[in-house]
Amino acid sequence: MKCGIAGTMPGDFIKSETHGDTVSPFGDRKFRWPFPPTVVGFSWIVCIGVLDWLTGPEISLSAFHLPGIALAAWFSGRGQAIILCLCAATVWLLAELASEQSYSSPLIPFWNATVRLSFFLITALLTVEVSGRRKTEAALLEQDGILRSILNSMGDGVVVVGADGHIIVFNPAAESIFGSNELGNNALQWVGQIENSNTDPATHNANKPGTLRLAATGRLPEPVEMSLRAGDERNAKLLEITAPPLLGPQGQQAGVVMVITDLTARRATEKRIAEASEREQRRIGQDLHDGVCQHLVGVAFAAGSLQSRLESRNLVSEAADAGEIASLINAAISEARGLAHGLYPAGIEEGIEIALKTLASTTQERTGISCTARFEGGESQLDPVSAVHLYRIAQECITNASRHGLPKSIRILINIQSGQLSLTVTDDGKGMDASPSVGRGIGLSLMNYRSNLMGGTLAIDSKPGHGTCVTCTLPIEAILETTA
Repeated sequence: MKCGIAGTMPGDFIKSETHGDTVSPFGDRKFRWPFPPTVVGFSWIVCIGVLDWLTGPEISLSAFHLPGIALAAWFSGRGQAIILCLCAATVWLLAELASEQSYSSPLIPFWNATVRLSFFLITALLTVEVSGRRKTEAALLEQDGILRSILNSMGDGVVVVGADGHIIVFNPAAESIFGSNELGNNALQWVGQIENSNTDPATHNANKPGTLRLAATGRLPEPVEMSLRAGDERNAKLLEITAPPLLGPQGQQAGVVMVITDLTARRATEKRIAEASEREQRRIGQDLHDGVCQHLVGVAFAAGSLQSRLESRNLVSEAADAGEIASLINAAISEARGLAHGLYPAGIEEGIEIALKTLASTTQERTGISCTARFEGGESQLDPVSAVHLYRIAQECITNASRHGLPKSIRILINIQSGQLSLTVTDDGKGMDASPSVGRGIGLSLMNYRSNLMGGTLAIDSKPGHGTCVTCTLPIEAILETTA
């Protein structure tokens, strides 16, 4: 995306002028001419020529041709103004010749007419230049008004940094986000003040450091999310920063356009939707486990009893059929319990540690891959929704590794230190190309989405043949369980 001022010229906003609505040279009020300005100017010149002839050669009225010429030059442009200049010089010459004034040379009237024509032309061209400049200024003012109206009505904050490093645009939405108007100030000094007052540790460690500084200097290649908090947790904001270049008239970079989107309300809504979804999954999982599974257990028990009775009656074939039915029902019970555990992780009520250890042991039993879960830095009681998000991220990493990586071992590590919690899942499989240019599947997108919902970041370090390491880092205070 590129933002520029080169593609829009003032002339784009100037409408062609006719003898209809025109702009007065003495103000912006529009009025309607009853006749075309050129016709009015020509009539004026003819009237002045008649008066000049009537007053005789002793009184010259040639200067009074100028209002008619200026009128045509202002409203009708250069071409018609030149025509009126020729008309004015011709009218003066005819009036002079008609007066039968004697000259020492018959060429003198024509010379005087040429001098007057030059004076008329200079006046007309200067008037056209002034008129053009005024129309251009009016168009620029109109353009400026439109741009200001757009900027003032935008919900996203817009901060434009000029080539000299000073802020030249700071719209009301940006003022609302940052709590001050920094118009005219040095952008790097403003960014430094924000970095010093931001008390969110995630901004300095987990998120990309210096996001605003990179944006203000035009070094932010893609949209980046960052947390912004000053003091109270209630003032925390989640922002998305984009910084396309501002282009000059020749296409050169003339600054940076920072667009700041406040994601706080949207992310809170997404979090509530995710919480409702997790609650519904938990309810379905519990119903499946406590209802369908228990019902199938009863059916399997009945099939086993039927098998025993048939065997006691020496009905070997029928007993074998009953045993086959019991085996199929037991397989269905295992499948249903697996679905129930997938919908609602086993052990999550006891905490993320128990849930991940259960996941590791289940993975090892199911796949034969060595899988371990380890915890460092103490224990913290996470809120249930965040615990489920972390579990799902680890579950997706294990699923991807076991299906595509062919690893011999998978290691899960949760580390809590310096106000941050990090979940790391490492395998020694085939690895993958983790560069941003490579398209990512829905699993990786969902992992990144879950990480963002918790206010954290997700990093993937992998190379073909060297395994994969997925790390989710987030501020611990954002996911602690709160008690009423």
